[in-house]
Amino acid sequence: MSHLYKRGDVYYYRRRIPSASKRFCVSLKTSNHADASRLASCYDYYFSQIIINRMKFDFKNINFDNISKLEVTIGADGSRTLKTTPEEINATNGDKFSMLLAAFGSGLSVIHSPSQIPSVLPDSSVPAAVPVPVFDDSLPTIDEAIELYRKHRISKKESMAKFDTHFKRLSEICGSMRINQVTYKHAFEIVEKLKQMPWNMRPYFHLSMDDIIDQYDGDKCYTYSNVNNYIDRYNSFFNKFLASVFPDSNIRVSPFSTLRLDEELTPPRMDKVPFEHQDLKVIFRSNRFSMKDFSHNYQYWGPLIALYTGARRAEIAQIMKKDVYMVDDYWCIDINDDDLGKKLKNIGSRRIVPIHQELIDLGFLDFVKSVNGNPDTRIFREIKKSTDKEGFGRPLEEFNRYIRTLAKFEKKYFHSFRGTFSSDLHAEGVDYITRYRLSGRAEQSRTVEEKHYIKLKMKTLHENLHKVSYWQFVQHLKP
Repeated sequence: MSHLYKRGDVYYYRRRIPSASKRFCVSLKTSNHADASRLASCYDYYFSQIIINRMKFDFKNINFDNISKLEVTIGADGSRTLKTTPEEINATNGDKFSMLLAAFGSGLSVIHSPSQIPSVLPDSSVPAAVPVPVFDDSLPTIDEAIELYRKHRISKKESMAKFDTHFKRLSEICGSMRINQVTYKHAFEIVEKLKQMPWNMRPYFHLSMDDIIDQYDGDKCYTYSNVNNYIDRYNSFFNKFLASVFPDSNIRVSPFSTLRLDEELTPPRMDKVPFEHQDLKVIFRSNRFSMKDFSHNYQYWGPLIALYTGARRAEIAQIMKKDVYMVDDYWCIDINDDDLGKKLKNIGSRRIVPIHQELIDLGFLDFVKSVNGNPDTRIFREIKKSTDKEGFGRPLEEFNRYIRTLAKFEKKYFHSFRGTFSSDLHAEGVDYITRYRLSGRAEQSRTVEEKHYIKLKMKTLHENLHKVSYWQFVQHLKP
């Protein structure tokens, strides 16, 4: 915004007045650019109305004591009414100080001649008539606007689960405010509280953020990426939806626009601690595995596949019969997102990995062959529902609850198999390029050469995979 400038930590609005030797200048009393831009847009509207209507006043015939301020009233339909108080001033011809008069209102009531005007600009001790719009009660509140936005998103056939989660927190702090009253201060408060929200919000969804902060004593909180998802949603709400539906509401910049967090600075969380070998002994000697005491096949085979491949929950849950086949005389699992409902975390997750001989000896191939259906059938047919984020992987979270009935597994989950697999490969001297290929690490972790030119043969992957062995923990499971 060309009329906005910063002096120290505070933003000011200044604008040159035609034929005047000074500029109109007023402090916006904020150090936040988003808030300053929104206030400055109010001043822009005032000046644009004065210019459009070419308001010219007869300076000599105006009694400054009768002028208090100018007001703008915005109706429900977005229409504006511009007026002066306490009485209308009729436009006449030819005075170069009309804009100063319109901008300062009673701030010029002490002036009795044009020569005195430069002495009160821009450092007048008399407060200017700040042109902040006066809104009537028909302007929608944030809650009302959220409901309009919700209907808009439903019309586009989008899932409302995340929508409701995100906007519940905005409504909690700002729900009763008018749509133009949300400032940087309110936005900052929301973001600071979101940073303290627990990773798993389901047990706390019905509580307010303050209550959640009081009750939650864990250290597994939202990452900066999670918080940015909220901020992006709010920016879209303010910048795109409200600005288009209410074009004259002075919403030009979202109050959340400068609050995105640097995701690389997310505080480290130790929530993916690998299983120790002693943990594996406890898990695989439990009744679920040793006595085959399970209700669904994924409860038994899911952890074993994760142990020998380091695959993620969703990758395991979406394996189809056709994804298990031979490559260069080695049995492999093709991890892909080629079919409906399949999800991968990143492009590096797409891979073909060899199957460890120990997993084959435990009867994995026989299990795959025993699954009824065509090649497009998932081997865990009992998992019916796919989610937008995790594909079919959600049911495997049941494993996390199960192992806590066996022992105190602090900060260890299904995902910990992935850490165990990578750690053991590293301990056996397997280079990181091979480890990345086997476990499907993110592409940004690799160089251009590693991404595009180094192609590992299946034989190499197979040999490196077999450098690790978990037979001592699972041999009693052999049929």
